Amino acid sequence: MAYFGKTQQAVRERTNNRTLRQRGGLPAHNRASHELPPDQWIQIPVPALVDPDTFALAQERLESNKKHASRRTIEPSILQGLVHCRECGYTLYRSSTRSSARKISYYRCLGTDAWRYDGHAKCEQRAIRLDLLGHIVWSEIVRLLEDPALI
Repeated sequence: MAYFGKTQQAVRERTNNRTLRQRGGLPAHNRASHELPPDQWIQIPVPALVDPDTFALAQERLESNKKHASRRTIEPSILQGLVHCRECGYTLYRSSTRSSARKISYYRCLGTDAWRYDGHAKCEQRAIRLDLLGHIVWSEIVRLLEDPALI
């Protein structure tokens, strides 16, 4: 079965763009797609595109890829998804490099990737070592826990 009418346009409830919110701006269009309950979807019968054996093999491959994908985050970091660039407001993502002795992880700003923006980086922020930033954050958390008045 295929389903039609799973969403409808409605007034935007909140703004997800952090940089835009910080400037007090509004998005160009004040509408967003909202999901409808499944009982309101329109069902359309469609023929199977793949035979059941091929589908089962594809499902097995999908599960295998989830376990062995090169971009899978095996070692989650405490600040992943929470750190933003002071210079441009973009989210920092985790990146790593290998030295001859070990693997070194960094937080990098999306704005420093020139390849994302037609060869011109939007930000000059340097990468921050994950272990050093993690140490600073943990020491601040311990300091707050030791003196609850600061919270």
